[in-house]
Amino acid sequence: MDHDASLTGAATAAFMVLALDELDEQSGVLAPEDWAAPEKFYETLAAAGGSPLHEVVEAVVTPSSAVTSRVPSNSLSSGRV
Repeated sequence: MDHDASLTGAATAAFMVLALDELDEQSGVLAPEDWAAPEKFYETLAAAGGSPLHEVVEAVVTPSSAVTSRVPSNSLSSGRV
């Protein structure tokens, strides 16, 4: 998947497949974030886009460096960073 249109289309198709498979009798306005399991979505996205899963999902480093490298609050108030 190397074009914006194919990325958008594949993501939409993946959510539609999940909706048909998993929503059963639910109706109304349902945000995918509320019902789609990320693992299942990425597997379906890889299938819809014709790409291997490792090309679809980027690794996420845990914990975030934004959390682990915080500047102490007293250094912010003194003007030192």
